[in-house]
Amino acid sequence: MAIGLVVIQSVAFPNVFLRMDGGSGTVNCQYYSPGSYPQYYSSDYEHFNIGTYYPSPWFTEPVYYYIQSARFQNSFLRIDGSNVMQFGVTGSGTVNCQYYDYSMAQTPSGDAWELLNIIYITPPTQVFT
Repeated sequence: MAIGLVVIQSVAFPNVFLRMDGGSGTVNCQYYSPGSYPQYYSSDYEHFNIGTYYPSPWFTEPVYYYIQSARFQNSFLRIDGSNVMQFGVTGSGTVNCQYYDYSMAQTPSGDAWELLNIIYITPPTQVFT
């Protein structure tokens, strides 16, 4: 089940958006001029559907999520952290996308690298003295 069409914008770089080319498997970012962003009715590579994954029918709340390209319906964001064992200043691992054939399930399986745990963070409470 998809939550809806979204764009994913960087907090550190507010004019930069996540971009996925499902034709090549490339995941990178795209710059938009200040005040602009990917538009709803375009076919931008920056459009995504966030879907929910339930490991079994007994779960009433989703356990994991997946990020699916809106332009390339069979392409999912994929994180390979198999060799990431410690913090790195410039990061490490591989982020790309995985294609699933129409004959396969339309959502990743329970052990797939395409399943994500999305953690919502809030800014710290400000204390005024």
